[in-house]
Amino acid sequence: MSPGPSCADWGGTAGHPTGDPASANDSGLFMLLFGLVALSLAPGVPVMLTRATYGLLFVALPLLAIAAFGDSGGLAKGARWFAAVGEVVAWYAAPAALAHWPTALPGRAAGRCGVTATG
Repeated sequence: MSPGPSCADWGGTAGHPTGDPASANDSGLFMLLFGLVALSLAPGVPVMLTRATYGLLFVALPLLAIAAFGDSGGLAKGARWFAAVGEVVAWYAAPAALAHWPTALPGRAAGRCGVTATG
């Protein structure tokens, strides 16, 4: 009876202890499908921060899927940065919605005189 994978065994393909390419493809397909779910949810959300969170997830998950398919560590590192920024946006958006903090950046003042050019 084997004791199971050790901490050193987790360096396999796409984080799988076995390093099995089939499991890397399975996880890549899983991330790709959830990236499409994030893409389908983003346009229907009225709050800009939530839409930004879905957008960052949509960028991160397909990049992670491509990294899992091709076993690319550099692409996975970039995708993890997109996911981390998405987490920070989500961590601000959740309490901001409950505490009525600002959730949108100030836009241009199009209704004031002299602000926009007409032509």
